[in-house]
Amino acid sequence: MAIQKQNITDQVVLFLKEQIENGIWLPGERIDSENKLTRELQVSRASIRYAIQQLIAVGILESHQGKGTFVRAIPMKTIEGKLNALYQENKDMEDVLEFRQIIETESCKIAAKNITPEIIKRMEENVAVMKSDMHRTDEFVKNDTSFHKAISLATGNKMIIQSIELISKGMEKVQRQFNTEYLVKEAIFYHTKILECLKERDGAVAAEYMRRHLNIMLEEYYRFKGNQ
Repeated sequence: MAIQKQNITDQVVLFLKEQIENGIWLPGERIDSENKLTRELQVSRASIRYAIQQLIAVGILESHQGKGTFVRAIPMKTIEGKLNALYQENKDMEDVLEFRQIIETESCKIAAKNITPEIIKRMEENVAVMKSDMHRTDEFVKNDTSFHKAISLATGNKMIIQSIELISKGMEKVQRQFNTEYLVKEAIFYHTKILECLKERDGAVAAEYMRRHLNIMLEEYYRFKGNQ
């Protein structure tokens, strides 16, 4: 089966969905390896990995180190409900990324004027954990989100703080679905640069690093979706 080149990731997700719904992969069973799926569907391994990551993020699949990826042992009705919700979540992800690109870039300029030693310390701790736990998704995502919340807190603007808090769950979902080695390393690089600029109270450069950071995530989203 060859996958058409338009909306590649959506088609891979659809294939995985059909394999589960048709009982090819039953709850508790291991799905085919990334290498086998890449050969069978004739798409990049990155597209396969991203599609699998989406199903992991919504709780349909689970990955076991050294063993492979398995369909979660939950009722099929639950799986079907999660699958039906996946496409709306993808649209929500795009909205979250676009919103963040607008709000968080400008937030850096305000935060640079008002940031306190306490918030800087918190952000330093976030970056330190991200560097040491870059392969532990839960810890990485937790500290990544905390870092961005700290910037909103540093602005002292209640509207910005509440807005970031409101989308924090969406932020975490985005981070989990973009938990590739490339984007993890990029996140560490840009978080480090943003923090350095905020320490120097250089809001303009911090904003530019934030813009680049979130733009990379948007580009990756569009690339995996096959919309570029």
